[in-house]
Amino acid sequence: MNKFIPLTILTFLMGTSLTLKAQNPRMALYESSPLNVNPAYTGYYNGKIRLGAHASMMQTDTSSMVHTNTSLELRTNYDENDPLPQRYLAVGFNFYRYAHPSNALSGAFPSLSLAYHTYLDRRRRHGISGGAQFTYAMGQYNADGKEELKPDPQIFGGGFAIKGFGTQATLNYANFAVGGIYAYKSRDFELEAGVAMYNLFYPKTDIFRQDLETRQRHRGVFSLKLGLELNQTKRLYLKTLYWRDGLYWLSTSLTDPTGAYRISGWLGAELINRPLIDKKMVYNYGIYTRALASIMPVVESVYKNLYSVRLTYEYPFNSKDFDAYRARSLEIAFRIFINPRGRIVPFTED
Repeated sequence: MNKFIPLTILTFLMGTSLTLKAQNPRMALYESSPLNVNPAYTGYYNGKIRLGAHASMMQTDTSSMVHTNTSLELRTNYDENDPLPQRYLAVGFNFYRYAHPSNALSGAFPSLSLAYHTYLDRRRRHGISGGAQFTYAMGQYNADGKEELKPDPQIFGGGFAIKGFGTQATLNYANFAVGGIYAYKSRDFELEAGVAMYNLFYPKTDIFRQDLETRQRHRGVFSLKLGLELNQTKRLYLKTLYWRDGLYWLSTSLTDPTGAYRISGWLGAELINRPLIDKKMVYNYGIYTRALASIMPVVESVYKNLYSVRLTYEYPFNSKDFDAYRARSLEIAFRIFINPRGRIVPFTED
């Protein structure tokens, strides 16, 4: 495979992300909540079971919001004696929520995902994954005693719009998403590209149910990851994510703080240390940016390849040129892998 092709794609995506004007406020550590990015990531890990917990405390000069995400995933066709299954299914449960005592609007999003993973060749270098997700969105609006009647768009979790007037309201709706991943992996190089589409059937999102034309527009997500072998213990990963709300049907009110038209892009590099037999704890380091509007240093500790803790603080460092993004966030994510001897699709030992 020509390594210059994916590097060219990555460079193009970097240039694209620098032109973004609006920012999506969701969690900075997007890979720590993968089912919010692409349902095909369900079961895309080492081991039988993966448990995850992710929290982000976000604030601007005038507002605050807490985002939390928990997940549970289970793989089928898992055997420690056969860490490279030709194909397998996986099921996952995810629960995302945003709320704050000062904000009138809060949202909760439990979801169920199903994914299929398989190799494409006998050497098991090329693999594909496909997934689907069902989400039940639950929104609540309660203005009694609240300081903020509309959430700050910089820290808003999305999913609901405020078009009408009132002091209390609730809205629930069903939502659907699909996604796919292609991956290639050898000893010294790996490539992973994913694409997903959310909000397939345009659910109505006005929390007061007064504007029947206000709907959740399509969200398209494209992710790319390149891995380069540095030596026997270290690998460098270059990552990018492009996220756009408002595909096909653009919002009729782009200036609405809770409108559905948003674009965001993440870029970053991470140095991963492979766990060694004589070392119980390894540390990984990375640096990310959200369209050059913020900086996110990342530190990860991995214990015995079983437990992972990731920590970052996102700070907007270029707010004069990117006045659409002013949010600061502190994030921490935990992941636990049970029976971690398996390997994600695809992988090859040769």
